[in-house]
Amino acid sequence: MTSQPQEAADVVAFAQRWYRYGGGDPSDIMIEFGLSERDYFLRLRDALGDHQGLDPQTAADIAAVVARRLDELGPRTDGESLSRAASA
Repeated sequence: MTSQPQEAADVVAFAQRWYRYGGGDPSDIMIEFGLSERDYFLRLRDALGDHQGLDPQTAADIAAVVARRLDELGPRTDGESLSRAASA
């Protein structure tokens, strides 16, 4: 099992690779983390609270991608599945 600090670092590292391209494809997110698109961006939003060693501009740029992607997804529906971590 991955520790929470390592998982946060992994989520942020993925975001650093993909934020310039809109944040990554949902299928890539599922393959890399086993998370839905929404759950990934929620975790990334939480991880960015610590800035994870990012310069302020990069953190702000990634946060903007997170906000846009979550906004595009809209509110969670009752039938939407939860991440594997939430069910563990």
